[in-house]
Amino acid sequence: MNPLDQLQDIHLPQAVEMWPPAYGWWLLTALILLTSGYAIHYWKKRKHWLQAKKDALLELKQIDASQADWPQACNALLKRLCLSYMSPEKIADAYGDTWLHLLTQVLPVKHQAAFQAQLSPLLKSLYQAQPEPLSFEETQQQIANWIKHFKPKPSSTQPPINTLSKSEKINQRGKHHV
Repeated sequence: MNPLDQLQDIHLPQAVEMWPPAYGWWLLTALILLTSGYAIHYWKKRKHWLQAKKDALLELKQIDASQADWPQACNALLKRLCLSYMSPEKIADAYGDTWLHLLTQVLPVKHQAAFQAQLSPLLKSLYQAQPEPLSFEETQQQIANWIKHFKPKPSSTQPPINTLSKSEKINQRGKHHV
């Protein structure tokens, strides 16, 4: 008798199921979901944060050289934008050289000299009875460059103004005007 005849047939193992996946796949899925959620949250927060800059650029385009008070309108636009990103205590009382220094220090170094050269006459002309003539196009271009390049630092106490309700905006304006 052949000893091989006593062997039983080969038992195949059960097919490996795809579900439930191994722990590594669960961790990878959780990591992908968390990363995606954080990326979406960051993108929405950044979009909201930069909305005041976009609004300021649109408003700057609406200022026209034919307006008699275009230097004051440009200065007011810069003040409102700074109030959106910086503490009101620093911005509200700033004028002249202090205001120019404050605007310049939030710019990257490579843009500071051109900005100071162009805006210094503008800021000085705001307080003169007979201001010297200024180039509207150059001034508007420097202000647009400032808006595009300045680096606001997030303030935990002051959210961007465009996130405030209408009544909060009115209350906030009332605090700064004496």
